[in-house]
Amino acid sequence: MNNNLQRNIKFWLQVKRLVFNLDKARRFTQQNRIISVLTFICVFTLWTACAQKNKQDESGFETEFSQNFSRIIELTNPPMNGQDIVELQNRLLALGFSQIGEADGYYGKNTTELIKNIQVFSGFESNGKVDSTFWNFIFDNSNDLLLQNISTVLTYDTSKLIKTRDLRYTGFPTDYEKEAFVYFSSTDLKVKILKFHDGYLMGWIILTCYFINNDYYFVKFISSFIDYDEHWDQILEEEKMCLVNNKNCFEIVNGVLRSFEYNQSDYNIIKNINDILNNILDKKGTIKGYIQSESDFKTNGKGTITGYESWAASVVIPAQIRGVPVTTIGDYAFSSMGLINITIPNTVTSISEYAFENNKLESVAIPIGVTSIGERAFYHNQLTSITIGTNVTLETTHSLYEEEYEYHSFDNGFDKFYNANGKKAGTYVYSNKQWSMEE
Repeated sequence: MNNNLQRNIKFWLQVKRLVFNLDKARRFTQQNRIISVLTFICVFTLWTACAQKNKQDESGFETEFSQNFSRIIELTNPPMNGQDIVELQNRLLALGFSQIGEADGYYGKNTTELIKNIQVFSGFESNGKVDSTFWNFIFDNSNDLLLQNISTVLTYDTSKLIKTRDLRYTGFPTDYEKEAFVYFSSTDLKVKILKFHDGYLMGWIILTCYFINNDYYFVKFISSFIDYDEHWDQILEEEKMCLVNNKNCFEIVNGVLRSFEYNQSDYNIIKNINDILNNILDKKGTIKGYIQSESDFKTNGKGTITGYESWAASVVIPAQIRGVPVTTIGDYAFSSMGLINITIPNTVTSISEYAFENNKLESVAIPIGVTSIGERAFYHNQLTSITIGTNVTLETTHSLYEEEYEYHSFDNGFDKFYNANGKKAGTYVYSNKQWSMEE
């Protein structure tokens, strides 16, 4: 006889006994209707309690909730299951962590990965294990706001956000390697993620900011530096999670916010974040200059573009600006902007030196009317596809210091291949470290 059958028999015996007692009570108190009603209520309440105690949900786990820690929960094979995991999952769903789907009572990969991410943002070791300290942190109602904000930033998907161009030349020193860019929503133009890389003489710092709003955001610090006091060849790494609220910074350690003691490097980093926000946001707190207009392009008034001021990484150059046709892309006009796409109008006939140098372009279409491209105009990009017209002059110069070293218009030997191919019009593709022409 299985357990379910035994439980059902026991249950109906209880019901039969209660019905007998109810009938006996009714006959005993038939002269007093009030007492009879009260007796019925008491017996019915007892019967309901018995039924509720034996009730089970569809997953097979009892529906009582204790919120008391009973064991360490971690990913196993097969996955751990039980009522405590149902409680944990229901608590996470109530806080807005919809990634786990439903409270099925099994501690699988989805729940484990979610726990790891929560641990990162709340300053715990990201191991996916739920011990007593982390359990109490999750169920402590005083942590609701922090956890709800974590649930918000964990929904950010960079593939669905718009990435700005590289912002590293916005008033920052360029002595060492730096990089800064922002992901923002196309619907409300609000900053969601900011990534900043700061290279310096003795190491580097990478930080990622996750924004609830412009004054409230999480900052993940990852720093690496040389321990020059002890071992010059030893690189030390440090990682910490902080919370900035109205420009006050707190370090998060095991779910507890504590005052953050700035050193000069940390102070400069936080200041740089504020500088970036001040530069790219308008008075409404939204990204300015995202919707391109003629005012985003600097010109000399005679058809030559001399600069670019929008934050957009994909650029469509207008055919005319303030009524004057665009014919020339000037020296350094789009240099070091972190551009990923560029559309050049057919009115352009000349592209000057360094015009698009040091960007992240993977393809470019040179208008058929372009007759000359200056030295290093497309240097330091990631071009694997170039569409170009016939008989375009690609300028080459020799280094002032090394006569045998030449400066070309493009990387990876495209100039030599184009010239050797008779300067034919078409699309050229770079693969396996060599150029070829599409037929």
